[in-house]
Parts: sequence; C-alpha cells; structure tokens
Amino acid sequence: MTNVFYIGQLRYGEHRSIPEIHQRLESRGVGIAQRTVSDLLERYEELVALHLADEEHLQERLRRQGQVILSIDGMQPDVGTKYSGSSATVCQERCC
Repeated sequence: MTNVFYIGQLRYGEHRSIPEIHQRLESRGVGIAQRTVSDLLERYEELVALHLADEEHLQERLRRQGQVILSIDGMQPDVGTKYSGSSATVCQERCC
C-alpha cells in the first residue's frame, strides 16, 4: 500500500509522469513494470475518489471550514468581468 501512496504523491504532488515514477521506483530498488505503475496509480485514484465520496466526512469538513471556494481549472473570466462568488455559495448551501 505504501507504493500506491508514493506513486500518488509523485504523480499529483510532484507532477511526475508515469515513466519518471517508474524510474524513481526502480532507483529505490522496487522491481516493477511501467504498466504496473499505471495500474497502481488507478488504484490510488479510486481510493481518493472513495474518500471524497464520503458525504458525512465532507459535510463535517465544510462545517469546520465555514466556507468553500470553488475553482475550476482552466477557466478564466472574461476581461472586465467581476468574479461572482455565487458558485461557491451554492455549493456550500447544497453540500451542507
């Protein structure tokens, strides 16, 4: 299980590619096929999705935070348009 989390950290924490992760594991003495690295990354993603799908956990975390900021990667506001926090407000009301 440790390798699964290490692979996830390398991919999403350090933005490493599958070949880079494979090379890093082999340099640590872990004999593993590159395809297996891909498979283990998928397992990591499944574990993260299960954790995030735990609605009770999410509601408690939102209660403690008091607010949520919604960010959609890749979207940029139109020039001259003011940002509206309505998306974050809707999400907070819906989740809690």
